Parts: sequence; C-alpha cells; structure tokens
Amino acid sequence: MKECISKGLNIAAEYNQSAKLFKCLLASGPGEVGSAIQSLVLIESTMTLSRISELFTKVSDTLAAISNQKAASVAEVLKNKAIFPIRETRGEAGYQSLRPLGCSSDWYIADLDHLADSFEGVVPLLAFTGENLTAMDPFLVALQLEERKLSNLVQSDATPGGKVKTHAERTRHLKARSYLFTAYVTP
Repeated sequence: MKECISKGLNIAAEYNQSAKLFKCLLASGPGEVGSAIQSLVLIESTMTLSRISELFTKVSDTLAAISNQKAASVAEVLKNKAIFPIRETRGEAGYQSLRPLGCSSDWYIADLDHLADSFEGVVPLLAFTGENLTAMDPFLVALQLEERKLSNLVQSDATPGGKVKTHAERTRHLKARSYLFTAYVTP
C-alpha cells in the first residue's frame, strides 16, 4: 500500500471491489503525511461531515510535525480534488456539496460563530464548526486558505439607528454635575 501511495496511485479506483477496505486502512493507519493525504483524496460525497472532519484533523496533526515546504507541496496534490464540504443553504445539517480549492470566490470559511450565523445561506461556507476549524488550522495555513476566512474579509460598521429619546431626569442630573466633569478634564 505504501508503494501505491508513493507512486500517487488511486488505490480505490484501481480496485473498485475493495475501495472501502483501502479507505479504512488508509484512514486508520499511522500518522504519515502520504497516507493522511491519500485518505483525503478518497473523500466522497457519501461520507459524513464528522468523518471528513476527522480526516482533516488527522492531516492537520501530521502537517504540524513537518517543514513548511513539504506542507506547501500538499496544496499541489489537493488542488483539483473536491474534498471540501460546503454548506450552501441555511439550517440544513451536514453539507450539500464537495468542492475543490478553486478560485477564492467559490466558497469561504466562517471561522467565527457570529459570522457563520450571518453568512450561512448567503454565500457558500466550509461546513465545519469553529472548534473543528481551530484544530485544522495548520492544514488551512498549508493550503493558504487564510484569505478565505470571513474574519479577515469582513469589515464591521456599527451605525446606531432609530429615534433618539432623551431622559429628562438623567439629563438634569448630569447637567448639575457638569462642573465636576470639566474640573477633571481641564488642567
């Protein structure tokens, strides 16, 4: 099996009858980068989100132990593979599709919960929770996905609105003590 991985062969495609066996062996094997990456290549739309999350976390753990150059080479292997679970509609559990890295406008990463709540159903989002994304951070950095994080893209602009309604009693109270405020502010 290691020989097949080193040659870049898709074991599941070569042996259709034993595809599930090979997927299980690769996913539960030792923490080597090659087998971890190969387990990602074998992701299918029939896999559950929790299983895909486990595989991403496993790859992230193995990437944390290797050099940045080797970690960057992972992006080339996974460049055109549809392995990223994407949630496109609001309120549905799991994910709707698997997408490749593609261009930066294909999908985004809601790395903060309030951003996930705001953008779910508006733009396609990576289907993982904030906790899962924290565990996968070395993997996301190796794939240079920092620019897809909504926390890096979104600008917050709070503008108060509505009718202003003053409170007469509190206003009189503050006006009566205004000399104290000016005494502390002016030298």
